[in-house]
Amino acid sequence: MAEINWDYAEPGMLFWDRIEKHNMLANTKDFSFAGVNPCAEETLPAGGACLLGSINLSKMVSEDGEFNIDEFKNTVRIATIGLNEVLEEGIQYLPLPEQRDSVTKWRQIGLGVMGIADMLIKMGLTYGSEESIDFCSKIARIMLNECVKTSAMIAKEKGPYPGYDRNAVMSTKFY
Repeated sequence: MAEINWDYAEPGMLFWDRIEKHNMLANTKDFSFAGVNPCAEETLPAGGACLLGSINLSKMVSEDGEFNIDEFKNTVRIATIGLNEVLEEGIQYLPLPEQRDSVTKWRQIGLGVMGIADMLIKMGLTYGSEESIDFCSKIARIMLNECVKTSAMIAKEKGPYPGYDRNAVMSTKFY
């Protein structure tokens, strides 16, 4: 599988069983993933539409090689709010009724990162070293927590997404 991925320039593999079991909606009876967008950055339910944004991690490193956690958290919050606003504005422009229904019901966004290698170079960390992996794991946890907190604040203001089932979400392995 790794050789085929290399030959066809595919950056990774998906483990569907893990995707289905380790997500916030894993216990929501009315929800299931149907596939991924063409580059596999975002898992989607049937009729789902892909809405992606990326944060350049390299820009979070100061000239002295320090990663600015506070700036990163703020950027994650701004990006989460921005993607939600784009989602809200764009629902009416989706071409298929199934897409409009799915996006309205589940309100999925995909916030990712880029510039990992450049970030590590600026910080003096070797790509793939234990220290770099630990740091990237820390950044991923921070990003996830900020996204979830920001989404909760949006839900407090505007109400949760229509498919939200608090008990199902809170009982997942994700939490």
